[in-house]
Amino acid sequence: MNEYLESQIALMGKLRMTIRTLGLIAGVGAILLPMWALINGLTEAFFVLLPIGLNFMFLAIALRTRVAELGVMLTATGDSVKFVSLLTPYLAKIRVHRVILWVVAGLIVLNSASKIQTFASFSQMDAFSLFLDSGIALLLVAGLHVYLGLVLSKQIKDLTPSLTAN
Repeated sequence: MNEYLESQIALMGKLRMTIRTLGLIAGVGAILLPMWALINGLTEAFFVLLPIGLNFMFLAIALRTRVAELGVMLTATGDSVKFVSLLTPYLAKIRVHRVILWVVAGLIVLNSASKIQTFASFSQMDAFSLFLDSGIALLLVAGLHVYLGLVLSKQIKDLTPSLTAN
């Protein structure tokens, strides 16, 4: 169990730092883009990068909390009663977190699909070429949410037997 918790702490720590870095880049880009957008007429990028930066900031905070909770459980692995009392609320939290991640991913995909429809109906240009500027970024963000949800699903699957084993 200790090795598993240690590997999950390392994985979540790496994901948190990656998401935080991407969020900072998106946030700085959203701040700097209005000036560049005025010159080049690209206001769409601002409305894509700002929510992504905020979303990644909240994801990084949530993952930091998950890493801290895993660290507390790691210290309690020698005491089975204490470990189970910590594990039960942790599993409940990550089940909720997993659902939220997948709902947000679905909303992002719906948002990108509505962009395609809007571009297709109001523009003479090919909808796919217009979708490329913001749609790929949105789909990558949705994919990241699905991936994090799968990581949490694996934690649920791997940690649930520990509730009955002790």
